[in-house]
Amino acid sequence: MSAKHVILCGGTKLSARGGAWKSIDPINLVLGDGVHDVHLRLHDLTSSMTANLSDVHTDLLEIAAFIYAADQAVRRGGKAEFEYGLKWRRHLWLEIPVRNPDFWMAPGVLNPLREVLTFLSDDDYELNFTKLKKPPAVDGYLEFRKDDTDSSGIEEVMLFSGGLDSFGGAIKEIADGRRKVALVSHEPTTKVGAPQRRVVEALNKQLGGTAPVPFHIQVSLNKGKSLGKEYTQRARSFVYASLAAIVARMLGKSRIRFYENGVVSFNLPLSMQCLGGRASRTTHPQTLAGFSKLFTAIFGCDFTVENPFLWKTKTDIVRGIKASGFGKLCATTISCAHTWERTNAHTHCGTCSQCIDRRMVTLAAGLTADEDPPGMYEADLMTHSWSDPEECTLVEGYVRTIKEVKALGTPHAFLTRFPEIAKALRHAGKDPKSIAEAVFNLHQLHAQQILDALAGVARDRADDHVLKGVPTNSLLGMAMLRTPGAGPATVHGASVVGPKHHDKPTADRDTFTFHYGSGSCQLGNSKEFKLIERLCRSPGIFLDTGKLMEDVWEGQVVQKNTLAKTVCNLRRKLNGTVTGIKIDGSQKDHYCLQTL
Repeated sequence: MSAKHVILCGGTKLSARGGAWKSIDPINLVLGDGVHDVHLRLHDLTSSMTANLSDVHTDLLEIAAFIYAADQAVRRGGKAEFEYGLKWRRHLWLEIPVRNPDFWMAPGVLNPLREVLTFLSDDDYELNFTKLKKPPAVDGYLEFRKDDTDSSGIEEVMLFSGGLDSFGGAIKEIADGRRKVALVSHEPTTKVGAPQRRVVEALNKQLGGTAPVPFHIQVSLNKGKSLGKEYTQRARSFVYASLAAIVARMLGKSRIRFYENGVVSFNLPLSMQCLGGRASRTTHPQTLAGFSKLFTAIFGCDFTVENPFLWKTKTDIVRGIKASGFGKLCATTISCAHTWERTNAHTHCGTCSQCIDRRMVTLAAGLTADEDPPGMYEADLMTHSWSDPEECTLVEGYVRTIKEVKALGTPHAFLTRFPEIAKALRHAGKDPKSIAEAVFNLHQLHAQQILDALAGVARDRADDHVLKGVPTNSLLGMAMLRTPGAGPATVHGASVVGPKHHDKPTADRDTFTFHYGSGSCQLGNSKEFKLIERLCRSPGIFLDTGKLMEDVWEGQVVQKNTLAKTVCNLRRKLNGTVTGIKIDGSQKDHYCLQTL
């Protein structure tokens, strides 16, 4: 059952509608400048833009700010519960004061708002809107430009994160399309905002007047440190889209564009801990369709939220940047998710999922050392040894999924392996069969591009491999590991001598055999095999019984004693055939595969 939390915004009290929640201690959120407040400010506006700012727009701005803060103020669980289990999903009751509560409580607005938030976050949202008794002056959120940049004539509004994909979108719109564009950025910290500005300044400098100057608007939305308890931020996409949509309406536009590669938009789960909303759905086709429906209801006109890069791989996007003559500016963009770890010497950690994706793609796209300098990554992606179980699982999942996608020969096999794709089909086009084939082809192309890049690195570093060896828990080491029954280890044609024993617990789906060290145990297509396979995906991590039963029995309702009996049978079968491991049940209602 989802954990319940009450969020009281703007000095409100729990309403009669929330009477059943009165026993829960509330979290209070207030918009302001204090160290415990939610901070909101729109920079670089022009006075003409505010003429179109209505009470509905201001309400949406404040609602987005409160939801952004609430999403981070309530924990899902720490690393001890990395798989999150039942604690991942939260049930939130928010009391939010607005200028027109009847408008926001109307089913035509409230329902699509709840739907899009639930799909994005996997949380259940209960929203109650009450009358804002003393509305703050909207000017308190606004900061006007000091230069003479004109906001008239803007043709498109797009979201600009300062990463490679959004930079590719800016190149497409401004440099290639010669269009005047409003770039809307969310600035959660100065460590994010400053690099965003530097990318735009570098772009303007290289354009040199050959294309319209982009109109950059940054929205500072953050909160006091005491509210920063949860880092996943699954509702951030709603906040980001709402800010851009408000800017679009201020400019008289009825469309915003997210530029994100299709592989990230469909966002296949790399491992079981990334199912559902645990894999970010920022630009998922269903998310963008939900935004379009919601903003159409809020603004009272047809409003579109689209992703022009849906059918492009990130490699293709980066190649497009390079072909347009802006390859060297890629070095100014920032992709790293670990904001607080950035330094002037190392703008990227090199180990987070976004750094992994970026570095592999820039290699696949053929960027040179001055276009994506290896030195700006604190860790060498290829040879860095991952010791943290969470990070190691992420890297292993990345490599395994790339190989697995490439091995799937048909759209049907692809959809069978990744049924989550079905959620996107009806939102990505009119013909589901054609869309399914297009999604399959997109992922096949991406897998081929990454495997080609890995093969190139393996060939370039062949001497290092022979002389020094490659850590088996590095990305390149994982890529070179021999698949059971597949002969010598290769990375798409680059042959490397693999280890003679299994350095990590491995469950072979082809033979239903568990391997570790020099031992093996053939389990057959049984619940015992499915259980050890599930535990193998997160070695060293305690998984709660609810999550294990859901995954191993594939949604069937079973009792805890059924799981306990399966664990007992598995231990008995492994005893004497595989040494150096144990299935640890020392934590109540949790099991973990431990290596000794």
